[in-house]
Amino acid sequence: SRLAEHMATQPGPDWPAAVGQMLLGRLSDSELLLAAKHDDKGIERDQLAEAHFYLAQKALFEGNKDDAGKNLDACLELGVTPFMEHGLARIELKEFGERPKSFAKWLKSL
Repeated sequence: SRLAEHMATQPGPDWPAAVGQMLLGRLSDSELLLAAKHDDKGIERDQLAEAHFYLAQKALFEGNKDDAGKNLDACLELGVTPFMEHGLARIELKEFGERPKSFAKWLKSL
């Protein structure tokens, strides 16, 4: 997949590379949340918001709306409003009855 090729040639820093590793099935959900931890609590909050958003996308793709909802809620509760993930989580929760097709299509292509 294109993501796997990119991760092999340009792994980047631990974060956000951990998100890519989770999407490829190389990290569990709990390992991704652990990877989001940081000494700087502001950075940690930002990374946890991203982690919860992408865990929600994975859960939606797998058809697990309960986990998706919990992760979208967690993303919003962190209050990282400048991040696109916050706005997208708000939209997805409003339209929760339907899986985000464009993201699911992208994820399936990985």
